[in-house]
Amino acid sequence: MLRRSISGLLLSALIAVVPVGKALADNYPSKPVRIIVPYAPGGSSDSLARLLARYLGEKFNQTFVVENKSGGGTVIAAREVISSEPNGYTIALLDTSTPAVAPFLYKKQPFDPANLQPITRLASIPQGLLVPASSKLNTLDDFISYVKSNPGASYASFGNTSLSYFLFEDFLNKAGLKMTQVGYKGAAPALQDLIGDHIGIGFLDVSTSTPHIQAGKLKALAIVTEDRLNAVPSVPTFKESGFPDYYRTPWFGVFTRAGTPKQVVDKLNEAVMEFGKSELFAKWLRDNNLVLSLSDSTAAFESGIQADTQVYSTLIKQLGVSLD
Repeated sequence: MLRRSISGLLLSALIAVVPVGKALADNYPSKPVRIIVPYAPGGSSDSLARLLARYLGEKFNQTFVVENKSGGGTVIAAREVISSEPNGYTIALLDTSTPAVAPFLYKKQPFDPANLQPITRLASIPQGLLVPASSKLNTLDDFISYVKSNPGASYASFGNTSLSYFLFEDFLNKAGLKMTQVGYKGAAPALQDLIGDHIGIGFLDVSTSTPHIQAGKLKALAIVTEDRLNAVPSVPTFKESGFPDYYRTPWFGVFTRAGTPKQVVDKLNEAVMEFGKSELFAKWLRDNNLVLSLSDSTAAFESGIQADTQVYSTLIKQLGVSLD
């Protein structure tokens, strides 16, 4: 009798949960939604979040408010999402570093990335191997030969906790090369030193360097993309240049709190995918020299994050990078 009563209670609870999730999704969103951004206003992630907020606000006839929670290497933003109610009213526009890098830069993980629910990936952020316009290097083969004959050659990146650093070190490992990293605080000073020939090689975002490439102030030897970029069509990919297995780029994606009902996650996924296929977003991608990178599904996005996490966490250990 007791066992039957317990079974009945469990069945009743299960039956009750399903309509609650559906009802929440049917009425979602019935109040303002927050979009958390892990960086200060003014950057590409902030710009994209505000465009997404505008699109979703018009679609749902509801307010979507962007909140910038910068600092802590995106940890502050991640904690903001994780501490929210699992109901879809706090979402976030994050990049690769939040789930796949930040948790592994500390001896004690500052948050569990499993508490973030992926919704969809939106865009990839191409990286490029750059040299000054006056450089004698013109191809990836030139670069490899140069590094092999110049032990201790240096390159510019955004610092030893940045995605550009990890990605380039991954390439150097694959190519059997050794270089010394020179970390910069942002794109502007790194690009200026490259343009001024104060440093001979850089591995940086193509999105910020494209205008300088187009103006003939910099040369790109190769870019990490699936296909050539329309903005710089003469620049080959790493795949074309002899490294077909080297293709990993940072991305922007949308998340919410793990535990959010599947019906709400699916509704958000559908809406964000619709945004991702819009001309509004296509124009933003062109203006910012980024690449459309929609996930086929939430499950596909989750699988991609797991693969990125494996690569970056392994690199962090190999390189001995730690923030404590």
